[in-house]
Amino acid sequence: MKTLLVHISYDWTSVAAGNYVLTAKVTDNLAATTTSSAVNITVNQPPTVTLTSPANNASFTAPASVTINATAADSDGTVSKVEFFQGAVS
Repeated sequence: MKTLLVHISYDWTSVAAGNYVLTAKVTDNLAATTTSSAVNITVNQPPTVTLTSPANNASFTAPASVTINATAADSDGTVSKVEFFQGAVS
């Protein structure tokens, strides 16, 4: 007797932040079913960051010293790092 293995995938999109328990259930052509062991996953809420200064479209005279400030938060964790970029350069 030959065993047929079938690999199936499913893209679960736009999953909200939270904790989930996932299982898979299979049914064969004779209506027999079985369910997989559960897998626990966590989808984290991304942190937020807002530049608080300088103001958008602010103007400075060269050679300028510009102080950059930001407010960062993480509703389901802690902020471990904030970086400032000018274009793609940190």
